[in-house]
Amino acid sequence: MLILLIGALIIILVSWKFFDIRYKGSKEKAPFGFYATDEVSIDPITNVTTRVYYNPETGERLYIEE
Repeated sequence: MLILLIGALIIILVSWKFFDIRYKGSKEKAPFGFYATDEVSIDPITNVTTRVYYNPETGERLYIEE
């Protein structure tokens, strides 16, 4: 029974860490071909800065937290 409880706690802690990293806004980089623009927005509630990246070949835009 103790081993089952310890196993469950380990699974919960690992899951929590994964969830925390995944949804905290990882410091991802823009893919190849995307260039940073001067467009930056700051969320007034969370104080998170987001920059727009642009791919001139496809016209696609990405919004990445900084």
